Amino acid sequence: MKGKKAKKQSNQTISTLQNIWQSPKGKALFFFGFYFFFFLFIGVSYRSAMKNPASKTTLPAISNESSKTVSLDEITKGNYHFTYYENINGVEKNLEGKSYDKMKNFTSSTAQEYFIYSGLSLIHQNNVWQISENPFDVPEVMKEELIEELLSKATFISKTVYKENTALYHYEVSTTTLYQLYYNENIDIADDANTIDIEVSKEGKISQITYDYSPYLTYKNKVPTTLLIKVSYQDYGKIEAFEVPD
Repeated sequence: MKGKKAKKQSNQTISTLQNIWQSPKGKALFFFGFYFFFFLFIGVSYRSAMKNPASKTTLPAISNESSKTVSLDEITKGNYHFTYYENINGVEKNLEGKSYDKMKNFTSSTAQEYFIYSGLSLIHQNNVWQISENPFDVPEVMKEELIEELLSKATFISKTVYKENTALYHYEVSTTTLYQLYYNENIDIADDANTIDIEVSKEGKISQITYDYSPYLTYKNKVPTTLLIKVSYQDYGKIEAFEVPD
């Protein structure tokens, strides 16, 4: 008896749905219900994906005391090959060369040759070495002894470890701190932070340091200025000795 009653109720339900479907309002109701649940499903899926983003290249960022230390030993020794990229308000500069015992011999993209040692900058012109202005707009970023001190004064923000076991360290530093470090001058201003990003290879060596010093140069120039510097490092310990030019 119960089976016949259930079957009868099922037939009545089907009949009712058929009657609703056959009417214009019923069809509209069915379509409305379908799209409602469809978009509800899409919305829930999107929110779930935002909360749990899948990444094939990176692992979560790490930010704690044990992670903020990056080794500067190789740079501090001053023996490496480097490339230097600078962009000031869209004007680009490219330099490439080598460093040995903190002396630097390098050329520009226009084949102009420079030599820097003991705070002196030389340029090779007409087959003669002459004293010149330093070609680096912020020469301090090329002074090994200042990089370590800079990081000790900067604020560690995060460390991101990538799938290939490379890592990116992100720091922020105020213009006030840069002036104290670079010029031993005390200023007191409130501005946006300058940023420093250090890329570390899977071997644990620094491969590139990127400086966004726009706030610093804006204050220095007294006009809005953008400044991005990228210094790449290779061939640590492989540079042979070279002499100061005559």
